[in-house]
Amino acid sequence: MKLTLAFVLVLFSVSLGAAQKKASAVKKNVVSPVVLKKQIFVDRLDAEAKNLALPAVRIFVRARLAEWLWRNGKDETGRAESLAVSAVEELYEKKSEIAEASYLSRILFSAFDKNAGGTAAKLRAKYNVKTEDLFGAFPPLNEKGSDRAFAANIKNNLAAEKDFAVTSMKISHLQRQNSPEAAALLAEIINLHETEKNVLSPQSLLWISRNMTDASVPQNLKINFYRIALSAARGALEIGNPGSIQFTASMFNEIMPDMTANAPETAAEGNALQIALLGKTSQRVRDSYESDERIRTSADKLEATIAEAEKASDGILKHNFYTKAANLATKEGKFQLAVDLIEKKSEARANIPNLPIENVSSSRDLEIMQVVFEALKKDDVESAVYAAGKIKNDVKKAEAMSDVALNFHKRKDTTAARDYYEKALNHITVADNDKHKLTALFYLVSLAAVIDESSLSEVVSMAVRAINQLPTLGAEDKPGTAKYKDYAATMILADLRLFSALSNLMRKNKAAALDFADRINRKELKIVAEMVTGINMIESESKMASAKRITDRRISADSRYDRK
Repeated sequence: MKLTLAFVLVLFSVSLGAAQKKASAVKKNVVSPVVLKKQIFVDRLDAEAKNLALPAVRIFVRARLAEWLWRNGKDETGRAESLAVSAVEELYEKKSEIAEASYLSRILFSAFDKNAGGTAAKLRAKYNVKTEDLFGAFPPLNEKGSDRAFAANIKNNLAAEKDFAVTSMKISHLQRQNSPEAAALLAEIINLHETEKNVLSPQSLLWISRNMTDASVPQNLKINFYRIALSAARGALEIGNPGSIQFTASMFNEIMPDMTANAPETAAEGNALQIALLGKTSQRVRDSYESDERIRTSADKLEATIAEAEKASDGILKHNFYTKAANLATKEGKFQLAVDLIEKKSEARANIPNLPIENVSSSRDLEIMQVVFEALKKDDVESAVYAAGKIKNDVKKAEAMSDVALNFHKRKDTTAARDYYEKALNHITVADNDKHKLTALFYLVSLAAVIDESSLSEVVSMAVRAINQLPTLGAEDKPGTAKYKDYAATMILADLRLFSALSNLMRKNKAAALDFADRINRKELKIVAEMVTGINMIESESKMASAKRITDRRISADSRYDRK
C-alpha cells in the first residue's frame, strides 16, 4: 500500500475551510493552514515513533523534527521544545542501547542552545552532559572559551589517570589549536607528580614527553620536566626493571634533541643516561633510535624514512617507518607515493605475528580512502583516481569512485563524472549485501539525480532490495545482545544516510523521491522517508503561500493607487 503518497495527499487535503472556520470562531488565535499541517504532520510522526522498538531511531526522528520546527528561529507549532526534551531524556536514560549517541546529542543540543538555552542548561545539569558526549574525545575548539572548558575537564580527571595516554592525546589536541591551556595542563601534571610522590610512571612519562617537546611549551617548564626525566632514568637503571628501562629509553629518544636545544645544562647527563639505557634495551629499541637519528639529521625526512623502512629487518620497525613515511607523503601532497607506501606498510603488517589478516585489508582500504579524500581536497583528481583504483573492497571502492565522480561533476566535466559514477555503480552491484552496501547505495541515489538521471530507477531498485534483505530482530534479540546492537547500529547509520540522500533527491527530482520513499517498507527507515518528504512538501507550500501573500499585497496596493 502506498502509505507515503497517501499520507502526503491526506496532509495536503487538510481543509482550508476548516482552518478558516476555526479562525472565525476564535479570531485572536488564528492558525494558518501551513501551521495546522505542521501540527498534524508532527503529531502523526511522533505517534509512529512511539511504536518503534529502537530508541535511537525514535530519538533521531524527534531531533530532526525539532530542528526543522526551530529552523527559522520561531516554532509556530509550540511542539519543538517538547519533542527535543523527550528525545534528550530518552537518549540519556537508554544510552547503553543507542548507537551514534554523540551524533544525536550534538543535533539536539545544537538546536537547543540556539532556541531554548534555559531548558538546554537544565538538561545538561540533569544528565551531567559533557563535551565528549557531543563530540567524542576530541571536540572542535573553535568557539570562544571552548578550550578552557575542555582543559578544565581534563584537569578534573588527572588524579584518576593511569598511564596518561588519553591525557597526552587531548593535550596534543589543544596544542594543535595553539591553546595556552595546553602548557597550563602540563604545569599541573608536573606539579601533581612532584606533590603526589611520582604519579607519572615510566610509561606515562613517555606519553607526556611527546607534549613537552612542542614549541609552545615554555622553556622553564621543559627544564622542570627534563629534570624529572633524568631522575626517572637514574631510578630505572638502579632498579633494573626491563619494562621501565624500555619506556625510559624510548622517552629519551623522543626528548634528547629538544633537551639539547632548550635545556643544555641537562644535556650532558641526558646523553650519558641515554647511552646507558640503550645498552640495556632490546635490539629493536636500539635500531629504532639509530634510525630516528639518521632521519632527524637528514635534509629530506621523507626519503630518509622510506630508506629506513626498506632496510629494517624487524617487521614492527618496518611497519612503523612505512606508517611515518605514508603520513609524511600525504602531508607533503605526494598522494600517489602515499598510496604505494600504505601498500608496503600493509604487507609489513601482514607479516607481524598474531594479527588477524582481515584487519590488515580493512585498515589498508580505509587509509587509502583517506588519501582519496585528501587528494580531492587539494583538487588532485589524478592522484585520487590512482588511490581509488588501489582499494580492494567493492563498497569502499564504490564510495571512493563516487567521490571522484562528484568532483568531476563540480568541475562540469560531465563525461568523466558519468564514467566514474558508472564505475562506482559496477562495484556496488557485485558487493555483498550488508549495511555498508546499503549506505553506499543511498549515496549513489543522490549522485544519480545529478550525474545520470537515466540510472536513477535502477539505483533506487537496488537500494530497496538491499533494505529488504537486511536481517530482522527475533523475539530473543533483546537490548544488550550482539544481534540487537548490530541491528540498532545498522538502522541508525542507514537513517542518517537516507535522510541526506532523500533530502537531496527531493530537491532534484520530487517524483522519484516520493516513489523511492513509497517503496521503503522497513518501518525504521519508512518513518524517516515520510519525515523527509513531508517536510519538503510543507516547506514548498509555505513558500507558495508566502509568495501569494506578497503578490496579493502588491495587487491591493496597486488597486488603491488606481482609485486615487
